[in-house]
Amino acid sequence: MVRQYEKWRFCVDYRQLNAHTIPDSYPLPTTDSVFNSLTGKRIFSSLDALRGYHQLGVREQDRWKTAFTCHRGLFQYKTVSFGLRNAPAVFQRLMDALLGELRWKDAVVYIDDVVVATHTMAEHVAALDTLLARVSVAGLRFSPTKCTFAVSSLVLLGRKVSGAGVAVWSDRAKAVLDLPRPRTLRDLYHALGLFGYYRAFVPRFATVAAPLSQLTQGWRYDRVGERYQLVGSDGVAASAARVEIPWGDAQQSAFDQLKAAIASPPVLAHPDPTRPYLLYVDASKEGFGAVLHQVFERDDGPGAPTMFPLDVHLLPSTVKKERWRAWLLSDRFFAPIVRSLEAGD
Repeated sequence: MVRQYEKWRFCVDYRQLNAHTIPDSYPLPTTDSVFNSLTGKRIFSSLDALRGYHQLGVREQDRWKTAFTCHRGLFQYKTVSFGLRNAPAVFQRLMDALLGELRWKDAVVYIDDVVVATHTMAEHVAALDTLLARVSVAGLRFSPTKCTFAVSSLVLLGRKVSGAGVAVWSDRAKAVLDLPRPRTLRDLYHALGLFGYYRAFVPRFATVAAPLSQLTQGWRYDRVGERYQLVGSDGVAASAARVEIPWGDAQQSAFDQLKAAIASPPVLAHPDPTRPYLLYVDASKEGFGAVLHQVFERDDGPGAPTMFPLDVHLLPSTVKKERWRAWLLSDRFFAPIVRSLEAGD
């Protein structure tokens, strides 16, 4: 059993089955693409599929593959179970097909979370009517308690979103504030993962989090068969739950700063492709930082030429993978610069 918020979810260990499953490479949308599709929209509705994967059947000749044992005996699934390797891709493909021409225009879906977003109420009613009619024909059901209709903002993928931008969901902000300080390496990995999900809301995140991140240096996960094993710098295997971490004033200060920043964050505006981008960069021997801005109050006119060309060999390899790379490539001024840098790399 896996605890998820206030409920328990039954989960089978399918790692061996998944290791022998041919992966379905159907793409899931990125969170940024989902949020960006809401730019400028005013009316939102969200619909959550009732028990998600369980609405999809498993072919009778394949059900034995899902078998599991418990204190009551041997069982197998008739429907798709949580934990199967290809379940997200299969469900995403189904939902994309149901949305059809609504997808990315008046609606967007991330696996079992559907959001209808429009500029006017008339458009909203029409989109909902089309979507619900298709869902009814397909036999798919939504959970009434998890559906929200015709609101100005809503919670999606752990964040509060609207046409104006993206913010941290208040419930998640409270959870971050209540987070106890890490005492083991496993606690630290959990805290850094939680903080990292909201790093876009924290200025100079890497610098602030450095005292915590440094505690993970020397540790790595090596694959052993179908599992991953934590290994220290001495090559000795260990359990993250049993490795105690040192904790001083620097770590406590970083921990408190990150919690405070995420608990009262700014609202991040959606990028507007019709407006120019401003890229601020800074570098030192300790690190490299970049922040992407847009000007909404005034028009600076034509883009400025490149005054100081970057030495691409000094840039970390992760730069071209940053979340805003796609936005810069769509900009008529930055696109040639980015392509030039990548060609030189």
